[in-house]
Amino acid sequence: MPFLFHYPLRIFLIVVLNFTLCFGVMAQGGALSPQGKSPRELPDLEPNYRTSVLKGWKDFHTSFAKDGLACIDCHLSHQDMASWGPSYPQAHVFDGTEHAVKTLDQVVAEALARHTDLPGEARKSKIDDLVSFISWWGDGHMISPGHASSLPLPSQDLEMLETAVSRGWRVFNSACRSCHSPGSSAGMAVKRSFRLAAAFYPRYLASFGKVLSLEAFLKNHLREVSIEANSEELVELAAYLRSLSAGNAYRPGLLKGRTLYDE
Repeated sequence: MPFLFHYPLRIFLIVVLNFTLCFGVMAQGGALSPQGKSPRELPDLEPNYRTSVLKGWKDFHTSFAKDGLACIDCHLSHQDMASWGPSYPQAHVFDGTEHAVKTLDQVVAEALARHTDLPGEARKSKIDDLVSFISWWGDGHMISPGHASSLPLPSQDLEMLETAVSRGWRVFNSACRSCHSPGSSAGMAVKRSFRLAAAFYPRYLASFGKVLSLEAFLKNHLREVSIEANSEELVELAAYLRSLSAGNAYRPGLLKGRTLYDE
């Protein structure tokens, strides 16, 4: 019965909210403004990122479980969701999962595993677009790693995040500095050049032909240059790079600005 009740209601809401998202945001500019700050309107987004945001929005409002529940049934507040993108990586524990520093990708993956009936590959295919959609709501908010609310960060979480950032700095020195340092033979971006690079992810990267989160980019890029890194090291490297952007505006999907390749 819960599924039968939710399904027609959800179809109606999807139609109405799809119209609102696609047309209302463009027409009113601030109608869906979280915490008084509007994310950039859809026409202003890079086309590939916009497509990913819209796919993620659809998945956020669609049930993939027999009980008929979708993300929106528990996460009704866009105001709360606006803090998620700018606050990751952060120390996080979810429904009995390991208490550890995690990226938004990992938390979304955990939620899909616990609250949907999708098989593994189908769940994996939803992560990138959901991360794009969630991140879009944080557009314009200040980057504050570890802080998803105005409450003080628990001392244990702060210590875990600081440790991850410190380890990420060491990962950077061992895996990245040979190219991303002043005077490197590769002639690529120096560290000071991409201080804000993490502020623009997820974003579309033509070299990969798709929208990638910071974690996904690091995974693909390190593999591209034949550097092996385990999942924990990727999270730590992402934490370090995001820490460099702390205090600046979060601008996911933005192509104008420093990237990990810019001089």
